[in-house]
Amino acid sequence: MGHSKISVIQGVHHSVPNQQRIRGYKKAMADAGIQNLNITGNNFSFQNGFLETKIILQKKDHPTAIFAFSNTIALGSLKAIEEEDLSIPEDISLIAFDDHPYIDFLSTPLTCIVQPEIDIAKLAIRFLFSIINEDSTETQQVLLKPRLKIRESVKSILNSA
Repeated sequence: MGHSKISVIQGVHHSVPNQQRIRGYKKAMADAGIQNLNITGNNFSFQNGFLETKIILQKKDHPTAIFAFSNTIALGSLKAIEEEDLSIPEDISLIAFDDHPYIDFLSTPLTCIVQPEIDIAKLAIRFLFSIINEDSTETQQVLLKPRLKIRESVKSILNSA
């Protein structure tokens, strides 16, 4: 959508999902030829989203988009953006990681990265039965591909220069 100044509000630094999301953000930015990265935050909470968004918005040259690494972070961002009298997506775009039914009912439904929850549940059950049946005690890691669900919270700035 033309954004090159995209701040990320991350979750817990040492969590594997957070580390993978950071890796994906860095790769996407590098693939787009964008070198100026802004990664902030330290947990998956509402307070983290709120405080980090407040700090981001105080910068003179603040980003045109914020990528919140969870729904709870995004809710904190929404509150901070509202308190600053800014509008989504007119003044700043917002995208969240994870989908939740409430997102459709926000005044501006959020664009989000959707995880394949049904596949995750099926794999979890399979791993659980494997442990119960003592078939395997090895920890396995499976990566499932998420998808982008476009809603109304991201503004195209391709021709606004």
